[in-house]
Amino acid sequence: MPFDFNGKKVLVTGAVKGIGRGVAIALSESGCKVYALSRTKSSLDSLTEEYPNITSIVADLCKWEDTKKKLEKLEVLDGLVNNAGIDGYDYTALECPREYLCKLLDNNLLSAINCSQVVAKKMIEVKIKGTIVNVSSVA
Repeated sequence: MPFDFNGKKVLVTGAVKGIGRGVAIALSESGCKVYALSRTKSSLDSLTEEYPNITSIVADLCKWEDTKKKLEKLEVLDGLVNNAGIDGYDYTALECPREYLCKLLDNNLLSAINCSQVVAKKMIEVKIKGTIVNVSSVA
């Protein structure tokens, strides 16, 4: 079933691998203006070389203020896909140290909150309805 996203604008985090890449490409092919965010410039370059209509944003989502500033510069979006994250396979649940748990929460939860706050605030200011999708993992 084809989707029509013509005229829509969506930010996809973690957009260079796996689900995020697939979502970014599918949205782009459906007429959406896609902003692809990743901390890996070379992977973003590869994605935008293959899909020139996708706009890349290099950002480390764990750097709260830097990410916020970059997202505040974007136009008002119709959607956000919070997909970025890291897995929690470096430790077992019984051996996972606090520092690593904080890293997981920063990457997988707090970054999604930061992005959602910026995008939703703009949507509310201009009174448009939008969509925020949060992708989760076993981590």
